[in-house]
Amino acid sequence: MSLDVSLDGKAVFVGSALGVFRVYDVSNRKVPRLVKQFKFYDDELPITGINSSPDGKFLVVTSSKSNKVFFMSQKANENFNVLGHAFVNGHVISCALTLYENQIYALCLLSNNVV
Repeated sequence: MSLDVSLDGKAVFVGSALGVFRVYDVSNRKVPRLVKQFKFYDDELPITGINSSPDGKFLVVTSSKSNKVFFMSQKANENFNVLGHAFVNGHVISCALTLYENQIYALCLLSNNVV
């Protein structure tokens, strides 16, 4: 399982051991509300990484059992839409989003020790 929170603290992103990704609105802390749910991996692979970009715009969702990386919006006003995916040359052990010269980059450590 994996967990992250939006930059503004109003949304929580949760990935399950069965590959289900959920977005909860926690602006009212007493009554969290499920606002979005996705099934990213067909074979019920665990979501082991959810990482927010430092600018509050994007999320990356990964599994240590897959070479597929998903990118999505971190913003409620964009309906937390999935923006796309990419295939990398190994299973994703760890991933982070970083800001460099006003561009967001995904850095992933893969199972074959490649970044």
